[in-house]
Parts: sequence; C-alpha cells; structure tokens
Amino acid sequence: MGKPVKSKSLKKTPSVKAARFAAIIDQAPDGILLTDSRGIIHYANASLKTLLGHTAKELLGKPASTLVYPEDASLLQDKINSIFDQSNHTVCTFRSVHKNANLLWTTFTLTNLLDHDDVGGILINIRILQPKSAHDSDAKSRQLLSIISDNIADGIFLGVMGGSFQYVNRAFLKLSGYDTLEQMRQVKPYHLFVQTRRWSEIKNLLKRNKSVRNEQALFNRKGAKSFWGTISLTAFTDNGREYFVGSVQDITRQKIAEKQLHESRNFLDNVMRTVAAPIFVKDSKHRHVMFNDAFCWFTDLSRRELLGKTDYDFFSKEDCDEYWKIDSHVLRTGKVVLNHEKITLQDGKTKHMLTVKSRYVNDEGEKFVIGFITDITEIRKHEEEINVLNANLMGVMESTQESIYAIDTRFRYVAFNRNHARMAKLIYGATLKIGGSSVDYLKGTKEETWLVAELKRALKGEHFVSEQRINQTRYRDRYIETTYNPIFGSGNIVTGVAVFVRDVTQRRKSEEKLRVLNDNLAEQNRKLAIQEQNLTSTLEELSERNFELDQLMYKTSHDLRSPLSSILGLVNLANLDPDNSLDYLNKIEGRIKKLDEFIRSMLNYGRVNRGEIHFEEIALEKLINECVRELDHLENFAAVKTEVRVKGGRIFRSDLLRIKIIIGNIISNAYKYYNPGVKSRLKIKASVTASSAQIIFSDNGIGIKREHLRKIFDMFYRATEKSQGSGLGMYIVKQAVDKLKGTIELKSAFGKGTEIKIVIPNN
Repeated sequence: MGKPVKSKSLKKTPSVKAARFAAIIDQAPDGILLTDSRGIIHYANASLKTLLGHTAKELLGKPASTLVYPEDASLLQDKINSIFDQSNHTVCTFRSVHKNANLLWTTFTLTNLLDHDDVGGILINIRILQPKSAHDSDAKSRQLLSIISDNIADGIFLGVMGGSFQYVNRAFLKLSGYDTLEQMRQVKPYHLFVQTRRWSEIKNLLKRNKSVRNEQALFNRKGAKSFWGTISLTAFTDNGREYFVGSVQDITRQKIAEKQLHESRNFLDNVMRTVAAPIFVKDSKHRHVMFNDAFCWFTDLSRRELLGKTDYDFFSKEDCDEYWKIDSHVLRTGKVVLNHEKITLQDGKTKHMLTVKSRYVNDEGEKFVIGFITDITEIRKHEEEINVLNANLMGVMESTQESIYAIDTRFRYVAFNRNHARMAKLIYGATLKIGGSSVDYLKGTKEETWLVAELKRALKGEHFVSEQRINQTRYRDRYIETTYNPIFGSGNIVTGVAVFVRDVTQRRKSEEKLRVLNDNLAEQNRKLAIQEQNLTSTLEELSERNFELDQLMYKTSHDLRSPLSSILGLVNLANLDPDNSLDYLNKIEGRIKKLDEFIRSMLNYGRVNRGEIHFEEIALEKLINECVRELDHLENFAAVKTEVRVKGGRIFRSDLLRIKIIIGNIISNAYKYYNPGVKSRLKIKASVTASSAQIIFSDNGIGIKREHLRKIFDMFYRATEKSQGSGLGMYIVKQAVDKLKGTIELKSAFGKGTEIKIVIPNN
C-alpha cells in the first residue's frame, strides 16, 4: 500500500457561483461526502438526511465508516486506505444503517481527488440500491431477518455450493473464531471440519436429500480449541446457481455432560456390583427401578421378576405396609431413615434386616428412594441368645451379697449390681451411673491410690486377688477382698475388668472359727471360683456382643468392619469343627478380608475427599513408627526390615488424618508386594523445613512395570495380578496429597523396587 496523501483543506472562498453549486449538490438524489485521506468527513450534502437520516452537522468530523453496518465498517476503511494503490475510482456495496435503525443496501463510489487543488480529499457518492418508496416492506423484512440472525445463539451462514461463504451472522463468526465476513470468504466449508471426510459425508447427504438436519461433527475454531456442534443444511438454486444455507449449534457442553453421565453410571454400576450388601432404588410409585445382584440373591428373585414391580407383588401385606409407610416418609421429607424390618420370602423363610433409606431427586424433579440393606438374621438370633445371657447374668449379680462391677479401659462403668451402688452411696456418698467414672468419687481418699494401681494391673491382663483395709468414717476398720478378672475381646486384647468385692472383716476377726470350718469354706470357694469363671465368660461374651451391636449402628457412615469381625469369629469356630469343609471356610475368610480392606479404602476415600482439613502439630517420626506398628498384622510384616530416619527439629503442621492415611497406604503396599527372592527392606527418610515436610519411601520389592506407572494413581487400578488390595490405595494417597496441596513422585523398576517421594507444605 502506498503512503496516504496528506489531507487538504477544501476551498472556502465565498462566491455566488459556489453558493449556487452547493445548492445544486444539496438537491442531488445521491448522498455526497468529502473526506480526508483517513476517511474523516469534512463535507456532507443535505441528501444524506433523506437517504440515511443524518444531517451534515451530525456527520462532520466522524469517519465515513459510521454510515455502514458495524461488520462492514472495517471493509470500507480498507477501501479508503487502499485507494492510493488502485485507480482513482472504485465502487463497492455495503449494508448501511438508517438513523431509525433500518438496514439498507447501498453502493459507495469512491473517487480520489486528494491531488486536486480545489478539493484535496476523497469524494464518496452514496446511492440506495432499492428505493425506499418502492421497497419499504421488503427493507423491513430484510431488517427484521438481519436482526433475528445476528441475535440468535446459533451460527447462521449462506454459501455458494463448491464456492465460498456469502453471509454469516455474528454467532457463526464467534463459533468459527473469525472476525469478519471478508475473512470467512477466504475459508472453504471443509476447512471448518476437524475431519474433512465428515464434510464430504454431510455434503453427499445434502445432494441426495436437498436438506440435512442435526448432523453432529467436530468443528475447528481459529486460534482456540475445537468444539462439538450440530449442523443443519438446505440446498437451493437461484438464477441457475446452487447455494446452501444452514445453521450450526455448539453442543460441546452437552457432549461433555453425556460423557460425564456415562462415566458416572459406569462407576455406580461398578460400585453396586462390588458392594456385597443388597442395594435397591424405587421410584415415586414404589416400583423397583435399579438393584444389584446381592439384592436379587437376598430376595430370591430374578432381575426380570423385580424390575418395575412393587413389594406387594412378592411379599406379605403386613411387611409391605411397613415398607410403603417408611418409603413414603422418605419421599415426602427427604430424611434418611434407619429402620429394622423383616421380610418373608416366597418359600416361607423370614429374614431380618437393617435398612438405610434416603431420597434422591434428579434434574427433572423425579424422586427416588435409595435403600441399603444389612442382613442381620444371624445377629438377631445371637441377640436373643445374648438377651437370655444378660437376664441370667443380672440374676447372678443381684443374687449375691458381693459388690460386683465391670469397667472399660478408661475406668468407666459398663455394669454394676445394686449392692455395689449401695456400698458406694453408704461409704462415699456417691451416686453411680453407667458410663461414669469408677474412680472419680474416690479422689482425695487413700483408696484412690491402691485401687487405680490395681485396676491398671488388671488391665494389663493379670488375674489376681487383693485384700485392703477401709478406714472411712461410715465404714471404719473394715477389710475387703477384691478379685480382678480381665475381660478379653477379639484378638486376645483386654477390653475391661470385672471386679468382685466382698467384705472379709468378719473373716479376719473370726480366723480361729473359720479354721474349724476350713473344709466347708474350701468347698464354697471352689464353687465360687466356678461361679466367677462362668460369670467372667458370660461378661466376656456380653462385652463382645455389645461391642458388635454398638458398631453396627454406625455402619452406613464410617464403620462396616464390625459385622465382618463377627462373621470372621464364626469362620474361626467353623474351622474348629471337623464336620465342615475347611477349604470352604478359608475361602469365606479370604473374601471377608478382601471386603474388609475394600470398606477401609472406601472410608478413607470419603475421609480424604469430604472431610474438612484440620491443621495440627504432628510428631512425624512418632506417626511413621505408629503406622508401621499398626501393620504388624500383615502376613509379610516380619519379612521386611523397616528403617525410619527423620531429620530436622522444626514443627510440622498439617492434617493428621490425611498424613496418616498417606503414610499407612504406602507402607502397606511395601509389605504386600515385597520380593521373597531378596533380603527385603523398606527405608523411610523424612525431613522437615519451615516450608514443607519431605518423606521418601524406598523398597526393593517386586516393583512396577513401566506400562503401569502412568495409571498407578487411577481409581480401582491394579498394577499386578498379585494385587491383594481394592485398587483404591494409591488413588486415595494421590487424592490426599492433592487435598493438602502437596506433590508425589513415583519411580519404579520391575523386579528391583520402588521409590516414592512426597512433599507436603508445612502449615
């Protein structure tokens, strides 16, 4: 492009001749402008008021491009700028906007008079292509069509078949990434398709059918990411020339939503298939619309029988009335309901179940009941047995004159008889209650020192008898004999102490008389020992059963492991019975352990992703050693030598729960996947700075193949056929690290070992 000629001022010498000439120009049918080299208006005739509604005073000092449609303004400016490189005369067509907002098609004739001494500017003649008087209705229709086209979200376009685009609206420009129609005219339709083959398919359909509706394709967007869209086309012929007109709609969000929905459904299906507990979903009319295999097994009904049916189609009216009542309450209020229900199957068998029911409302406002079932038939059976034992136990406790009570590991009462409560009230003025402290009311007395010491001794697992002197005001110079019986729970761990207290003052004072009755007393003591042994056994079983029932109440939120412990106990009993198949019991035990680990992983997943972050000071070395100790139950624990080294005396603040989950999962993997062919080791190095804590785990285990490394943090991914876990361990570790805004690096060589480096910010 040549250099623009400097704008020259118009000749303004007044004369009669000039005045007459101006009057003639103002009466001309065409609009006339005179601009400088930049396109700034210096003169406008009166005809522009008639043509486009603008007066000369309004136009002076403004660019000529203000008279055309905004999308054509840059094109007019280009014509003005390029007139220096072309002939002195050029004609072009534009869409112009009347002051009343009507859209008009106009021709602009540009004449370069910059070098003319009497003019010194660019002369622009403007003419309306369709006179308003003859085509007023057509102009309004075109204006309305243009306004509609430019204000709808869909991209609208018109093009010549086999040629270029002739018209596009604003939405189409935005979708394609171009700025103007002139740019679009340089683009062929197939350029807009990521796969040109797709344009060929659509074009062939158009040729055969003359129209195409809602065909999906992946489109290019200039300077940005491609997008999914639906395209509709219609072919027509005008003056012997073939055209196509159509629209494009962006459906990228819809495609993403469809993909996410598909992935969510797959995940839900996998979870429902994996969970052993029966799960069902009912609609607002109480019809079964979704359930897992465990639910079919539990009800002894097939999927075909259940789908679309209500409970009344299979079960007793009495049971179904209860289900319907609870389901309706959940649908109406949205509250989560935990309820004990029973079900009578078609073969007459009755099962007891705990159901957790909640409401789900989808995007369409449809309501559903989601139910989670735990089969407690066996538990109910044992519960009845425990109730009988409880009744017998209370009868034994209340029938004796001894003071009897039981405490847990924190010295809190779990049981006591009336005689013990009476003695505590008589001697110390204390009122006892279940769950209260068994030593608080002794504070400041001589009895506090020896009783706390003896209870601690018994909590270590020692069974013994002690004799002490009571010298309180209301009970002076009395001697009591106390028998301590540790209560052992699962894993041979002490869970409490049963204490038997008797007044032996009379025995001490009547020792001579008791010597005569020694034989009888020996027999009585033997019977009492048997009684104590039976009572201890009863208390142990009662404690274990109560523990299982307490844990069961919270199974849906954070603890499904206790019912599994009961089942494992039954498995161990079955292994002692030679009439049963040991292989079958071992398989049951293996499955239960695997399900137990899965539930642990699911709980950790929920804690990592949903729990709030709580920062606190962490003794890192102590925590690491604690995590190691907690894994001593693993089969390979003793086969791996573990070394822990922690540097730096700085305080480390972070979320204790998530740090423990991270460390525990990584150490657990090192034990599970050790290499039996070498001297196995696990080294844990940690260092703490003011900004972060760094922990490096390195082992010489079986390692990970290269093709598995990039997927090792994926949910449910197992990198080896020897995997013992749920596939959630490293996924949970990565989620926890991300939650704490840390980083994790994993290096591994198959057959040689693995190194994992974690850096967590120090808060």
